[in-house]
Amino acid sequence: HTVTVSTTAAATTLIFSASGATLTVNAPLTISGTLTLNNIAASSTTGTINGTKEVSVAAIAVGNGTVPTGDRTHTLALTGTNVITCSGNLTVASRVGSPTSRNANGTLSLQTANLIVNGSMVTTNTNANSVSTITMAAGGQSGTLQLGGATPWNLSGTGTSTITLNGTTAVVDYNSSSAQTVLGTTYTTLKINNTNTSGTFLGASSIVSGLIIGDVAASKLNLSTKAFTNTGTTSVTGTLEDSSSTGGNLFTGLITINNNGNWTSTGNSTYEIRGGITNNGTFSAPGTGTYTFNTNSQTIQGASAVNIGRTTVTTVTLTNACTSLTVATLDGTGRLTQNANTTLYVGGDWSIASLTASASGNTIDFNGSGLQTLNSGGGSNSFNNLIHSGAGTIQLLTNGIDINGSFTNSAGIFDCMNLSISIAGNWTNSATF
Repeated sequence: HTVTVSTTAAATTLIFSASGATLTVNAPLTISGTLTLNNIAASSTTGTINGTKEVSVAAIAVGNGTVPTGDRTHTLALTGTNVITCSGNLTVASRVGSPTSRNANGTLSLQTANLIVNGSMVTTNTNANSVSTITMAAGGQSGTLQLGGATPWNLSGTGTSTITLNGTTAVVDYNSSSAQTVLGTTYTTLKINNTNTSGTFLGASSIVSGLIIGDVAASKLNLSTKAFTNTGTTSVTGTLEDSSSTGGNLFTGLITINNNGNWTSTGNSTYEIRGGITNNGTFSAPGTGTYTFNTNSQTIQGASAVNIGRTTVTTVTLTNACTSLTVATLDGTGRLTQNANTTLYVGGDWSIASLTASASGNTIDFNGSGLQTLNSGGGSNSFNNLIHSGAGTIQLLTNGIDINGSFTNSAGIFDCMNLSISIAGNWTNSATF
């Protein structure tokens, strides 16, 4: 059974009452009430919506509560390129019959359409045996789910709710003007376009293959207390914030902070970075949380300054191509390479294993207010220009230092600890040496 809408149409309700029915929408369709897929007592049923034009509906119900006479399924498949806008809730309902081994389990299969839900995505299970499914990993696996409600997910506390949002090119976009909570699950592309000043909070540990914060600059994602993994690239035009020290975070692809974008980490949580950072906005993470750069050699670059707390480079080479990079401490078994005309500010201890700082005009400035220790690692680890501008004391540790450019001690105390300093350029001392 196929019904085709070929001219602009409106209805109060629309019901799929027989299995195999297809609604093809090739002209705008408005439904002022509920679009319902009835589940059938004696058989499983599937309803399909396809086509190319817009569907506007007040609510969508997958399942109407009919008691099954055996194990049944009812599935609503969205297989067109339509934009389907649901102003209220989309509910997937599953129930059992008598005995309770007779299940009528509902599924929403978002395959290729652009589904906008401005209420909640709801599952309703009547029994512990009930299973309600929402999937974007069937058919074309290229659907888009836009969630505009203040409570984007309202999942049943009974039975099982299976939510699969990581179709091959599937996109999930949280875009309410109210504060939202991101469902903790696996995403292919997760977009945050929430404009509420409280932003969007990560509800549970999540894995994504690509993160976009802000098609609109006012959007915000707070990773909060949850662990977060992005196996793809990250693009921030809004704000990424982490306000908690719990929940480690892994970013394997390039992190790009665009103009007006903000990366702030006020909660001192830990980060593992594998693809580098390009900052053209604001990158401010000056706390005690550790940023570990590992797995791949990578670069920190961009037009704007970068401020990171504790920094560890493990095995790989981290290249500073940023005009101004600030770290609280720098250590690890890897190598730091300073590009030409860059400045690295170090507020705490230095013990990274290897340093390449031969590029013209690069400077490393120790600017801490307390005690700093500097273990150069010896060998060929030579500085270009070295400055001590902090009010505190810097002490050499284990190894002396080689400076191929100039050395300036302009504040505090520089304590050699009876270790050698070799200076090829000018020496300026206006503090205590």
